[in-house]
Amino acid sequence: MPISKIKEKIDFYENLFTERYLPLPLQIILNNCSDNEKSAFFMAMMPIFSTYANRVRIHFFFDRSTHNKLSAPVVQCYVFGDSGVGKQDFKDYQSIFAQKLIAMDDQQRDIENEINADNNTKGSNSKKKEMPEIINIVLCEHVSRFQVVQHGLAIKKKFGDTLIQYHFTSEMSSILKNTKSDSFDLGEIMLKSYDLGDTIDHDTGNKESVKGVVDVNISSLYTTTPETLDSFFKDKLTNGCLNRAILIPFSPDKYVRNKKDGITAKETAEIDTFLDILLGKVFDKDGSLMPIQVLDTEFLDQYVKEFDAQITNIINLPTCHIPLTVNAFAPRASVSAFRVACICLYLFKIEKEYFDTAEKSFLTPDYIKDTVILIYKFASNYILYNTLLRYSKDHDAKMQEENLRQRENNEFLKRTLFEMLPKHFSRFRLIQELQKMGLSTDPKVRISKWKSEGKIEDLGNGQYKKIIRQISE
Repeated sequence: MPISKIKEKIDFYENLFTERYLPLPLQIILNNCSDNEKSAFFMAMMPIFSTYANRVRIHFFFDRSTHNKLSAPVVQCYVFGDSGVGKQDFKDYQSIFAQKLIAMDDQQRDIENEINADNNTKGSNSKKKEMPEIINIVLCEHVSRFQVVQHGLAIKKKFGDTLIQYHFTSEMSSILKNTKSDSFDLGEIMLKSYDLGDTIDHDTGNKESVKGVVDVNISSLYTTTPETLDSFFKDKLTNGCLNRAILIPFSPDKYVRNKKDGITAKETAEIDTFLDILLGKVFDKDGSLMPIQVLDTEFLDQYVKEFDAQITNIINLPTCHIPLTVNAFAPRASVSAFRVACICLYLFKIEKEYFDTAEKSFLTPDYIKDTVILIYKFASNYILYNTLLRYSKDHDAKMQEENLRQRENNEFLKRTLFEMLPKHFSRFRLIQELQKMGLSTDPKVRISKWKSEGKIEDLGNGQYKKIIRQISE
């Protein structure tokens, strides 16, 4: 079974969380987790850190080799588990790192409120203060499509570029209620905010409403129950939303809660300093954007190609009954894993530059590269495995259904089917030809249609005779 082969690789590479040192802020979190929780919390912290890596750009191997396309390290994570298993910890840990961004957003809102309050005290003939572009990095939990576009347009107008924004909810079901209003579709927002250059539009036709088309990039962390997760993805199995997702299962069957003493005051201070440095790499002191940093990631190319070859081998196994599904999920799993590895590479780079002490002399360039390679190997298999484990059967059925529908609507196949039949043919012969061509094996519709068109004569007992031969139906 191909899924078990992928699981074996996860178990092998998962040792990196206990045997390797990871970037400082991540290591502090993992030190407070049980060994069997580390991989889940590691992956779940990637969205917030991708937001701090806002000016980082990366070259995924297959993008660079085809059209030299740069990517932003956007990642979208979904933690799912039953109520009461400890998902609250994900909220607590991400809030530690989100605090700096939230404080910046609060300053922006204070400016907006002060200007509005001042303008409201002035008469109609008085000159009112002009509102600057208000920038929010952390999107509110119940964000609307209108707000997504509004924030994106403000960022573009102020900086002339896009920024990675962050979206978190501790209960995904609450934000899915927004899908009933404001033309909001969380699936579409996530689909179009994963890659640089994909745009989201908004236009209600109302003259007073913000309208526009904007490049939006959103890294997200959602915690939810398995039922809500399945409800969300049930109609998104093949539209690209699912294969961009990083699914993080968290259940009492796999995780034994064993909380440690908590983050110390010294660790809190180290995190605070680290986040200040990261923010300083995004915004200059005058509030302008810092230059783009393109990471050197060519050392990962070999392993990206190896994962691609690994997937090809799995697909070609006689025991692989879901080749379409594996092939659909694997490429994006590799992309997301590459982004996870690059986020860690960037954090290592910051730590090496600003926290280089004697006790960290082991953080040599080779050590960092070796660790980042292990992170990519783990993450690529982890992402693919969890998606296949939960949705491979549903996805494969959906793919077969869509392929069948496409073939059913293929006029060439329909014409070829009629031409392949001899002058006298049986119902059994028709079923055989249908199976060979991958079409629906129910012959009733075709026999009825050909009879109504005067193409065949029903001889009885499941026997038919062609009356005329023509190329098209």
